[in-house]
Amino acid sequence: MTPSDTPDFLEPVVGYRAWRLADDGELVPWTVARAGAWVPGVNTAACHLSHFMVAMGEGARRTPRHRPPSPTCMCGLYALHDAADPRIAPGGGSALGAIVAWGDLEVHATGFRAEHACVVALALPHRCGEQERVRLELAAARYRVPLVPQEQLVAAAHEHGAPLPDYDRLPARRRGVGLGERPPWAFPAPDLAPGGEVGFDFSAHVWAETAVDHVLVGVTKPFADLFGDDPDAVHVAVAEPGTALAAGDVLARVTVGGGTFLVWTPVAGTVRETAAQPQRLLGAPEGAGWLAAVVPSAWATDRDGLRWGPEARRAYRVDAGRHQDGVDAFADVRAERITALPRVASWGDVLVELRAARARELPRFADTAELYDRLGVDLGCSLHDDPRVADRLGRLDTTLALELREPAARLTLELRGGAPRLRLGATEAAADVTLDCTAEDAHRLLRGDLDTAAALRCGDLRSSAPDGRTLALLSVLKGLAPGYARRAAPDPGPRELAARRLGLAAG
Repeated sequence: MTPSDTPDFLEPVVGYRAWRLADDGELVPWTVARAGAWVPGVNTAACHLSHFMVAMGEGARRTPRHRPPSPTCMCGLYALHDAADPRIAPGGGSALGAIVAWGDLEVHATGFRAEHACVVALALPHRCGEQERVRLELAAARYRVPLVPQEQLVAAAHEHGAPLPDYDRLPARRRGVGLGERPPWAFPAPDLAPGGEVGFDFSAHVWAETAVDHVLVGVTKPFADLFGDDPDAVHVAVAEPGTALAAGDVLARVTVGGGTFLVWTPVAGTVRETAAQPQRLLGAPEGAGWLAAVVPSAWATDRDGLRWGPEARRAYRVDAGRHQDGVDAFADVRAERITALPRVASWGDVLVELRAARARELPRFADTAELYDRLGVDLGCSLHDDPRVADRLGRLDTTLALELREPAARLTLELRGGAPRLRLGATEAAADVTLDCTAEDAHRLLRGDLDTAAALRCGDLRSSAPDGRTLALLSVLKGLAPGYARRAAPDPGPRELAARRLGLAAG
């Protein structure tokens, strides 16, 4: 992907996914194939739920269209947080790649669904046949992205965006269908009836059994197995009868030697009765060990967040079995992991986290004096590294001022008479063109790393001249990049930056 192809947004979110690799290099989703192959550049999600409902026949419940991704639907562009997730392992006609996403996001425990996304890199597997390699090369050419060794995919992705903060510890959404789960209509949701239908919330590890006018809620056996086998070591605190709860609220807390676990209610309503008996909870968690009877207040909506029937029970057992393979399938119910973190469940929350992280970063230049000593000196020397570049700059017959922030500084380039000159600080000379940006962006501009067109569009770089004239001027200024990059020191690490702030030598 070239810089001009990159959308103008702040810190897109990195994710990883797999596609079916077509013979001509097209990347086709393994599910919802009718949506068509991904396109080079920007892909925008569309909800295809209505098509599924029509295909299921007259008995299927219809859901109106909405803007993806929706918390109560499966729509959106899917990706996982971990490039090593076995669900997206390459091979067998599958292509593994990295994407960056932006717009609205629905964040889940192991991945997310996005409104917009684009492919930024494809992985070349460790073992790859000649035919597969050819198709991957076709795909890389079609989508204008690099084809990198599989172990370098994460590094390639991070050139275009950032992972979600502490993604492995984010609580999943309690409502809607989770990442990778089957749609609710695959398990017909019952009305309240004495038949005793049982549904499961996979990410919360709870079950709900219907009765005439209420729903029994309890924890699954794999969840209860975490509590141990000593009833005297288990303390259960359930919401009091009469408590009104929304779906996704904490219904109960179970405290054992290994910590505290949260039991989320899958249905909204009022608690009618509780049965917090540790002995029954450990002995028959999916039967007599139920925790609460809830009179539902939004059953028509909440029932679709559960998966119903014997097939759902078997599917849950498989999903919970990931815990035996080293995956913490119960991360979303561990109180210590959830309460220690801010809830990040939307793109707005993600932006807050990313901006906060950026604000905590130490600046490249401690103050104006250091900026002049480093950036100013490196720029001044690079003006005379290449006589051809100096001649081109000197014939621009203009004065360019860099008005910098963080820290505040001014650098004036007098590009006249065939001999460019640099002045540091305030000068009496009037500038023909003034560029306003942060010192960090000025450093990236001089190194040739800043996408100037995107920076102008999103306001990171502001110019007193029209965009056309500004871009033409900057295209000539790019001739300084090789010399400046050679002179500029490599980006310092956190320890070196901290040492500079204290006036110490980095050891």
